[in-house]
Amino acid sequence: MKQNVFVTGGFGFVGRHIVRLLAGEGAYTISVLTRHPEQVGDLRPYGVRVCIGDITDAGTMKDSLKHQDIVIHCAALMSNFDRAGRKKFFDINVRGTEHVVRGCDRKALKRFIHMSSVGVYGATGKNGAAEDSPHGTDLSLYEWSKKEAEKAVLDHAGKEALPYVILRPSQLYGEGMYYGWPSTMRSIRRGTMVLPGPGTAKIHLLNVADLAKAVGLFCKADAQAGGIYNVAGPEILSLKEVFNTLASLLGKPPVRTVPFLPVYCASLALSAVPDVIKTEAMRLLTPHRVSFFNNDHLYITEKLERALNFTPAIKVRDGFRRMIAWCERERII
Repeated sequence: MKQNVFVTGGFGFVGRHIVRLLAGEGAYTISVLTRHPEQVGDLRPYGVRVCIGDITDAGTMKDSLKHQDIVIHCAALMSNFDRAGRKKFFDINVRGTEHVVRGCDRKALKRFIHMSSVGVYGATGKNGAAEDSPHGTDLSLYEWSKKEAEKAVLDHAGKEALPYVILRPSQLYGEGMYYGWPSTMRSIRRGTMVLPGPGTAKIHLLNVADLAKAVGLFCKADAQAGGIYNVAGPEILSLKEVFNTLASLLGKPPVRTVPFLPVYCASLALSAVPDVIKTEAMRLLTPHRVSFFNNDHLYITEKLERALNFTPAIKVRDGFRRMIAWCERERII
């Protein structure tokens, strides 16, 4: 008998990969929540059931989540909307998560999978962050909202014995991502991409297909495999290695580096300029984003490996090659 799986954010970057993987296994009846039914598009062949609703509407969620065995919560306001303001992030990412978790059908629910982010750690230092590492203090609005959303899940889990899994994926890339990496690739092709600082800071990327596999395994895992898990790729690379790999695959010369301090000072100065008179590039030049290039972002993943006997396997060069091919097919680079 097929299990009922409900996915919020199923038409987003991460959610689409999860829905396709689960649909391909043939063991699930999949429902996807959306505010915009016209988004179904390339998920139509997978036979998903479309539920019209919004995570910010508690009543909608309670009705939609009846008889669902597994709930996968991916819907969120993403980091590229940081200028939306604290209230917007709270309403969608925190309050919305509360509505989803409280709306679950406790008689049916076997697993609640919440998609969080390693952003809750902030910068990690060279030793990396484990699941019991403290939350960061200098967080963006997106990272702060993910931290608060985790608290909402844990609070409800403590009260209701919720069978939860919280996944903290590292910095994602892959086919289907329309923000972030495509604009970086366009900059590399134009020769305008620069790297603040020497590029020696380390980063731990994750291909979205590996994240989807981890979610699929948790859908089948023993009920005892609950808790919080970091999910990160098989390689730790310097920022210079990451961006120069991308440049090489695009047939372009290595990315230029520029001194960190002047760029950081410029970002501080721009913080005082109203958004309405900034260009898009200026809006992205925030102290938090610039600082990212000067700090390590590394994650310890042994807990995931023990729980699932699974290690993400897609290496950055191979994953980048596929991502570039997808972007070229979509004509977005």
